[in-house]
Amino acid sequence: MSNNLGIDVLTKDCKKLMRRLKSLKSTLCVENGGSYREDNSYSQIHIETTFSEEELDHWLWSTRHVCDYVGVFAR
Repeated sequence: MSNNLGIDVLTKDCKKLMRRLKSLKSTLCVENGGSYREDNSYSQIHIETTFSEEELDHWLWSTRHVCDYVGVFAR
């Protein structure tokens, strides 16, 4: 079973975090969701993964990926 999730991340860290996510076995697909029109210093990453929303949030919080992210959301 896969989950369609999103991650809010600082735009400057978007590509770096996408590369890290692509290397995970749990990741099926990762796409750049683009920057926010209201504040282009933040972007979305869209991910299809076998992680639940809570598991992905825990991985982001506990892994030393050195990327600033705001949170995870269901799409």
